[in-house]
Amino acid sequence: INAEYGGGRCSDMSRASVSCRALLLSLIIAGVLSQTAHEEEAQEEKDEEGKRKTDTAMVLHTCLLILTFFFGFQLSRRGFKYLGEAGVGLGLGALAGLILSISHGTEWFGNMVQFDESVFFIVLLPPIIFEAGYNMQRRYFFRNLGTICTYAFAGTFISTFVIGGLVWAVGNMGLAVRMSMLECLIFGALISATDPVTVLAVFSKLKADPDLFSFVFGESVLNDAVAIVLYKSLGSFRTEPFTATACVWAVGEFFEIFVVSFLIGVGTAMALAYLCKKVDCSGNEELEHAELAAVLTTPYIAYLAAEALEMSGIVTILFCGIAMSLVVRPNISPHARDLTKNVVKTLAHIFETYVFVYLGLSLFTLDQVWDTLIMSVYAIVICLFARMCNVYPLTWLLNKFIKNKIGPRKQFTLWFSGLRGAIAFVLALQASEDFASENGQTILTTTIMVIFFTVFVFGGNIWPVLEKLELRQPADDGEVKIDPFLPSIYLLEELGERQDGVPRVRASTRAESAGTGPTRAGLGCGVCVVT
Repeated sequence: INAEYGGGRCSDMSRASVSCRALLLSLIIAGVLSQTAHEEEAQEEKDEEGKRKTDTAMVLHTCLLILTFFFGFQLSRRGFKYLGEAGVGLGLGALAGLILSISHGTEWFGNMVQFDESVFFIVLLPPIIFEAGYNMQRRYFFRNLGTICTYAFAGTFISTFVIGGLVWAVGNMGLAVRMSMLECLIFGALISATDPVTVLAVFSKLKADPDLFSFVFGESVLNDAVAIVLYKSLGSFRTEPFTATACVWAVGEFFEIFVVSFLIGVGTAMALAYLCKKVDCSGNEELEHAELAAVLTTPYIAYLAAEALEMSGIVTILFCGIAMSLVVRPNISPHARDLTKNVVKTLAHIFETYVFVYLGLSLFTLDQVWDTLIMSVYAIVICLFARMCNVYPLTWLLNKFIKNKIGPRKQFTLWFSGLRGAIAFVLALQASEDFASENGQTILTTTIMVIFFTVFVFGGNIWPVLEKLELRQPADDGEVKIDPFLPSIYLLEELGERQDGVPRVRASTRAESAGTGPTRAGLGCGVCVVT
């Protein structure tokens, strides 16, 4: 009996032990599942929060962009001379950044309201540079190519070393922040990148002298590419000693990057021109759409290929655009030809304006070194002096060889047009990372101050300067402008009156008196000028 009782008791205890273990195991599994569920729920909430932040940031950026277009249009419509669209974008962006900074909104948004150089170089910059090459005024650009290259190449080198040397001297005299010679040269290279968006907008509006326009435009486009390549070449000295051999190697690397990038861009354009010439897409709507897609994506592929090969994507896409305007545009259908011109111009305008909004936001959303503002004052003065050392001696030299001399008024306008913009800012962001343990933040803050000063002061006064110096293109009384969107009947009447010897009347005036505006739909004529 005792044995049976003892065995039953052991059996009960064994069953109880198994039950306890099963219960414990169930509790552990339930706890693990509950923890996993809580973690998944927390992750979902985090993802939802991140998505909400992204959506809110995109709404903020889009609203600022729309407001910039609206206020820029209103100011232009009212003939306000002292603030362009770039200045409006900078101002609105800075105001939004200040509000976010005060309200601790930057902590909630994180880096979603800060300037991201990878987004700039991959998304925003390629359409801007491509449009500059594709839609340029080729006649004046190639006529003044020697002058433009002199300003862009020799001028950028002069500006870099003048700024670098003077900033180094000011620092060593104890007047401002003391930086190494390499940091000073890096700052000189990045701040030499000009971006006269506001100036060129005013030039177009006032119909400035075409040669002057080509000087400023061509210098700014090539100058950006030269400044980026020069920055990369100087950056190699961060890991190498500054010797004569290293300097020669850096110069060779500079020309290697420039030449190889040029060949990639031109070669890509030639290949696309050959394909477009072999395939006739005229009249086939589907093929025309494919042709348009090829024209828009091919330069971007060339840009990415150059960047992948550690060349300069800016040089590649610029010369790809110039070559495509020469060899691709004549070999595509008329519909695709008109559409590509307008599409790339629209994209470039949107992205260019957005860059200034983005840049303005970064004034208060990025960490700045505000106690070095005295450095910004010296930098502004030095940049103006370096621009003078660039423009006037080179112009004096050029006037000895060119037929159409560059007069004092044009020289002053060239000096006055040296605004700084997005390229300088992005390179300064890169410098703040490359020299994070030294004076990288000082370079960034100083660059932002120079950009704001040049855009608001020089960009805001270029209109009065252009009018005061009388550099507008003279009107040709023998030329009659006909709006391309007018109905064709007015063009036919105009041509008939010309043949009959009737005094010429502007077709746009006749259309307005007949009650049809220039934007009225109808059978548009493609003739812009009839002489």
